[in-house]
Amino acid sequence: EDTEESKKLMRTQIVELLDSPNFVVENEMTVDITFTFSSQGELIVLSVDSNNSDVLSYIRKNLNYKIIENPGERDKLYTIPLKVKSA
Repeated sequence: EDTEESKKLMRTQIVELLDSPNFVVENEMTVDITFTFSSQGELIVLSVDSNNSDVLSYIRKNLNYKIIENPGERDKLYTIPLKVKSA
């Protein structure tokens, strides 16, 4: 069973991986990212709730196959909302 603390840690690490987008976002948006973990503990992005191709490719490029500390359970689906905005 996931604790709130482990979910916060997971979210913090994901936010750090997505820290500096290399594109301009005209309007701040919130996207839902659905992901799971492989047997090696790698993050696997399953879907990103956005029609913005820059956002989609940036999230996939910076999250897919990355390993984070204390990953979640293998094959369990996780969804986190994430704000995307220009720096």
